[in-house]
Amino acid sequence: VVHEADATVDGRGNCIVARTEGEWVGESRIFLQRAGMRLGLWTGATLGGGLRDGTQAMDPVMAALVRFVRKLPPKRPAIPAFRVQYEQGLAMMGLRPDRRVRAADVAGYGLTGRLYEPVGAARGGLLYFHGGGFMMGSVVSHDALCRRFAAAGLRVLSVAYRLAPEHPFPAAHDDAATALVWARELLGEHLGVGGDSAGANLATGLAREAGVVLQVLLYPVADMVDEPALYPSLTRFGEGYLLTSEGLRECAALFLPDGADRSDARISPIRGVLEGAAPA
Repeated sequence: VVHEADATVDGRGNCIVARTEGEWVGESRIFLQRAGMRLGLWTGATLGGGLRDGTQAMDPVMAALVRFVRKLPPKRPAIPAFRVQYEQGLAMMGLRPDRRVRAADVAGYGLTGRLYEPVGAARGGLLYFHGGGFMMGSVVSHDALCRRFAAAGLRVLSVAYRLAPEHPFPAAHDDAATALVWARELLGEHLGVGGDSAGANLATGLAREAGVVLQVLLYPVADMVDEPALYPSLTRFGEGYLLTSEGLRECAALFLPDGADRSDARISPIRGVLEGAAPA
């Protein structure tokens, strides 16, 4: 039994998503936290303006967030607490979930994930991998983003993969390869692969596989060989802008076993054979 107050209803009176009382309470709490945080950021943006680095200017609201984080204690929590903070931060700062989209938790091939169905006719399928430095993130943390893709007309399969340091390389990449087999069954033989940050690394590693027609890469980790001379931003913006160059190195140290070849195309796909890969 679904009560009217617990559901999102479309114009024809059809129930799209039912929500439990606990979910309503959780969303109300997040809404208030989000509102407070954004009010603080807008106030900081108005009073403090943007940050500049030479000719480059940062968005004033983002600059307010950077200034806020710079004042926090530098001590980093243990990994379990860090994972919780990551998910909570995305809930407060990220996209609002689109409740028109249908979502269902699914399992297959030893993996778990979440399948999103668009409101209208689907225009294609997307296999998506969440970000989080190979050690954080989940299908829950990236739910709102995947709903945004689905609202645009895509069937989306968001897949959970094993995380470091409990499961170092190549566990996540092996899971990604398995996820592609699963996605072909659920989404069709021809599909896109996508991800953000570490998830984009997993996605682009599949770009030369049969049936992959597109890569959707959000700030991808494409090269894990630590070469500041090749990427000057590792030095220029390596401190004081949320994610630091040292933070990148720490993620890599947790993810990669001792002696791992960082030029391996699975770890640094930009150093692999790119001919024949799906467009990005």
